Amino acid sequence: MVKGGITRQDSVKAGLNSLKNTEGIILVHDVARPFFTGKLVEKVVEGAKKYGACIPSLPVQDTIKEFEGIFVKNTLMREKIVLVQTPQAFKSSILRDAYRKAYEDNFYGSDDAVLVERTGLKVYMTGGDRENIKITYPADIDIAEILFKKWVKAKKEKA
Repeated sequence: MVKGGITRQDSVKAGLNSLKNTEGIILVHDVARPFFTGKLVEKVVEGAKKYGACIPSLPVQDTIKEFEGIFVKNTLMREKIVLVQTPQAFKSSILRDAYRKAYEDNFYGSDDAVLVERTGLKVYMTGGDRENIKITYPADIDIAEILFKKWVKAKKEKA
């Protein structure tokens, strides 16, 4: 366990710096997503082994608008946009290089994949999981409670 940083990116960097082994696949996951599955982990690890970097993604259901002030500037084509989740998986050397470059450029991204994208490498996308929700807003807690009950019931049925 390592002490986190001021930003998410600083916390991941601290974690990277604490790892003794500099090879293999590194997974980065948000604690705000407690409902990820072993199957999703397997998918992103396999994608990272094959392509170097892999993120889970979901198609966008809603119409997405870009705005300026209080007016719509542009409507984005949802067929070309995805929602991105964690865990995200990377070959160690790729993620470490992406972090080095980001800090050299004083760049902070919203996820680890954007740091890799900035190095010129492509990030592979695999299917995400709709139940792998991110708990951000109070309403998300209500959804999380429903999912938790479902998970507990499934675990009891397996036993």
